[in-house]
Amino acid sequence: MLMNKFGDLELKKIILPPDNFHPFPKASEREAWSAITPEAKREWISVAEKYKDFTWPTITVDKYLHFKQTGENLPYLNLFYERRSVLGVFVIAECLEGEGRFLRQIINGIFCICEETSWITPFDTMLQNEVIPSSSDHKVDLSCSETGALLAWTYYLLKEQLDKVSSRICKRIEKEIHDRLIVPYLTRDDYWWMGFVETPRINNWNPWCNKNVLMCLLLLKMNVETCIAGIRKVMRSLDIYLSKYPPDGCCDEGPMYWGAAGGGLHTCLELLFKASSGIIDIYSEQIVQEIGKYIYKVHIDGDYFVDFADGDAIVKLNAAAYSYGISIKDVNLIQLGAISTPSGPNIFAWFGMYEYLLGLFKEREMKKNASKAPYVRDAWFWYTQVMTAREKEGSKEGFFLAAKGGHNAESHSHNDVGNFIVYIDGKPLLIDLGTEEYTAKTFSPQRYELWYLQSQYHNCPTIRGILQENGKQFCAKNVEYHISDPCAELMMDISGAYPKEAGIASWIRKCTLKRGYEASVEIVDDYKLYEPTDDIRFNLMTPCKPGLSPLGVIDLEYEEGKRAVIHYNNEHLVVHIEKIPLEESRLKRNWGEVMYRIVLKEKTAVCQATRKIIISGINETGINEK
Repeated sequence: MLMNKFGDLELKKIILPPDNFHPFPKASEREAWSAITPEAKREWISVAEKYKDFTWPTITVDKYLHFKQTGENLPYLNLFYERRSVLGVFVIAECLEGEGRFLRQIINGIFCICEETSWITPFDTMLQNEVIPSSSDHKVDLSCSETGALLAWTYYLLKEQLDKVSSRICKRIEKEIHDRLIVPYLTRDDYWWMGFVETPRINNWNPWCNKNVLMCLLLLKMNVETCIAGIRKVMRSLDIYLSKYPPDGCCDEGPMYWGAAGGGLHTCLELLFKASSGIIDIYSEQIVQEIGKYIYKVHIDGDYFVDFADGDAIVKLNAAAYSYGISIKDVNLIQLGAISTPSGPNIFAWFGMYEYLLGLFKEREMKKNASKAPYVRDAWFWYTQVMTAREKEGSKEGFFLAAKGGHNAESHSHNDVGNFIVYIDGKPLLIDLGTEEYTAKTFSPQRYELWYLQSQYHNCPTIRGILQENGKQFCAKNVEYHISDPCAELMMDISGAYPKEAGIASWIRKCTLKRGYEASVEIVDDYKLYEPTDDIRFNLMTPCKPGLSPLGVIDLEYEEGKRAVIHYNNEHLVVHIEKIPLEESRLKRNWGEVMYRIVLKEKTAVCQATRKIIISGINETGINEK
């Protein structure tokens, strides 16, 4: 796509040299930085002041050994993130204040990071069967490329001030980025994420790494031929990513990863657009449009998004979504992006300098354009087999249903064919848990031993104790989607998601949102087995404490004074409630201290049956609200 349209152009003549490339104001452009909102300025400077005596704690070899022994990466990553985030905070605070107060610590941070033996993580050294880092460990991955991009932005914003202290500072940045990032990027084609070697999938790593490399190529002074060769390679790699992206625009990794996947793609395209003075432009391409539209189609309310696959249900969008909307001229995406609040720094996470700068310089414009979320009524991702539906266009009120078919080998996949989620008035009722903090096991052959990735901890059935299995062959069949004003419906045969031992002849699951006076969500399972069994369990995950009634009703209070109920056939099904304390930080951030699994179990052995649950809303008087 990029190479077909622009590959024959003489990029050397159209790509702006670093001195002319001006994506954001530099620190010396005081008028632009003085126009940043006072609230944002106070926030960033207060965080910088909190770290004014930061001692740049060393990343010791012990952190690598700890990973080898336990599989836990956080002790290393927290130090890795902290060092880089504190440097980034100092850089932005210095740009905002412009008094040189943070310059000494910025120089300390630059050299501490440049002195690190390696910029790659213990997980990546383990892939080389060696846990101890080496100064020859130069590999283009997320950690190395993010580090390079942070230093490149520091160079771009503050080169004038740093050169007054010593020209060696920026020269050191140039050397380390050249040796650790640019050389391996140009000389190697075998990184799986580039797409140049055969691989089952390419995920968010492609635009994420490519955008970081592209930033370094455009911001640093380097050999022109090297720069152009790098840009051409970025364009070729992005073309492969676009060719393999689901053509319906669905981010099968989930909305948390859209910021790095779709959002990262847009950053690459925007950098190329600006660096070529608008010549390199593919914003009108259908796939680029659909990738942008995805994020508002899976928006529920506030910071809640449809969180199939890895990732969080609570996602903080940044100004990149707004910027994407502007680029593709999509009003809905502009609306959703405009109401996302540019946030201050998160010290123990990736420090996205580009996104922070975008937020600072777009904040006034976004506030001016902010109204409310688009709240799209219906969306259907035909290729990925994901549907979303709400009761009313333009409103969070009432029910929201999302359901999926697909297969169990999607990027960051869970074993969750046939899974669905239900919200009411923007609040969660039946949910997809998401995932926990990543460990060595998360991306190992033992991945699906992790309980929260298994089908029994999704809103999926378990038959004879047999769960869904991972692999592309474990998939939904005969998938049908129907949409009308009264209802939206997804129907599929999910039997293929289970191994033969489950003994399923067919399992037709129908997920329906009914609109109107008596709005509800209905989940109907029509199944046939080869042999009868009573060991059939319908699992439902909820953050709401369930209350039981002898009349075949499960009560869920989703907000004070507001309840919804699940109706089931108590002649055939018995209910068991399992309380699951959430001990790990990531699940707690999304759902609180406790989760509940509702298990509806067949009372007697059956070979064929139809089972239905109906979810409806009631008010505090017990009357159906609809």
